[in-house]
Amino acid sequence: MLYPAWESRWGWLPAALATSLVFALLHPNGFSQFFASLIYIGLLRRAGSLRAPIVVHGAFNMLMWYPLTGQFVFPDAARGTGELSYWTFNLACLAAVSVALPLYLWLARTRNSRWAPRRRDER
Repeated sequence: MLYPAWESRWGWLPAALATSLVFALLHPNGFSQFFASLIYIGLLRRAGSLRAPIVVHGAFNMLMWYPLTGQFVFPDAARGTGELSYWTFNLACLAAVSVALPLYLWLARTRNSRWAPRRRDER
């Protein structure tokens, strides 16, 4: 609800950043949720439907649910977490996201016309 209202007033990038900030403040791990919200907004703009971000958000929540996958992704406390070999996968993901997220947002700069609300002067 916030993004379309702010986008028509401020433009897509400031609205995306402001919406992501609100989304991050409403979640316990705000830093990662800020970037997740940017991905959801990019999906909304590219897909032209709210269904894609809803599905990806649901999938993200299921994959991050600790009993389901946490035991396979996070190292066991008994083994310790100081060794770099335990963080190889995490660092590779961080490197991929640091390149992919700006690229994806650049691709989302033009939105799908099915979703785009009409401006007052276009009516």
